[in-house]
Amino acid sequence: MESRNIFSHRVYSVIFAMIVCAFWGSLYPCVKPGYDFFGVDASNVPSVMLLLGMRFSICGIVMTALVSVKDKKVSFPDKRTFAPIFAVAMIIIVLQYIFQYVGIGKIAVNASSKSAIIKQIGFLFISCFAFLFVKDDKFSIRKVIGGVLGFCGIVVINLDGLQFSIGLGEILVILASLCSVSGNILTKHVYQKIDSSYVVAYSQLYGGILLTLLGLAFGGKITKITLDGIFLMTYMCSASICAYLLWGRLVRYNDISKMAILKYFELVFGVLISGVVLGVDNIMKIEYLLSLIIILVAILVTNINFTKNKAFK
Repeated sequence: MESRNIFSHRVYSVIFAMIVCAFWGSLYPCVKPGYDFFGVDASNVPSVMLLLGMRFSICGIVMTALVSVKDKKVSFPDKRTFAPIFAVAMIIIVLQYIFQYVGIGKIAVNASSKSAIIKQIGFLFISCFAFLFVKDDKFSIRKVIGGVLGFCGIVVINLDGLQFSIGLGEILVILASLCSVSGNILTKHVYQKIDSSYVVAYSQLYGGILLTLLGLAFGGKITKITLDGIFLMTYMCSASICAYLLWGRLVRYNDISKMAILKYFELVFGVLISGVVLGVDNIMKIEYLLSLIIILVAILVTNINFTKNKAFK
């Protein structure tokens, strides 16, 4: 079976998306321990950038090596491919992760589940309106209904009693979500002309180098390196490599709106894994559970086709 058929297949694409979301969801509870293991002050943005730069530089080096082995040659981006790959690096790696990591650092301790859910807000928008940006995506009223339900889930997760509570941390995570969505729209177009593995590899390498240089230039510091930190960094890099390579193929061969909806599974895994890692109190909050149920309903409403014998469109 050809790779295109595998990654665009109705069932396999869902399975691959769930694997990707499991990897990404597992990274939310890694953020705060990572700060502790490497002696990084979460409020010190240059130090956060330096830690991110280290992570993505490692990912980029490993992935470019894998791509070179696959192609049996080392080929760097040329004049035609450099600009789009660098744009992907700036949006998906540099901007998204600065917003995400700094935002999570500012959200209350043990709130990684909340971060995982807030991160999906941009994908609520693109699941409804992808047709405005990608001509192959079609408008669907069920996508709109699913998007509205999903937005309700985002509101619920921010409820504190009867008060709507949102701070700088939540705003930064939302900005990270918008960068992620913008990056996915951009990569959808870029992947039509450049191999997705090649784009993923060099965008992470360029993004990692840029984050490292920015972190060092502004005085960022990693004050310690522990064995726990090395193990955690190894896992985070491995999860990122697997997730981004798989996701690149999925975005290449599927509608953005479908991928946006399937990416809601990231919050499911983020909530569950954060609950296990950070303690049961984190997952048992009524707001989190209610929000999770609402967004799961949004996934079903948008994906299930009740008039045909097909589960997904």
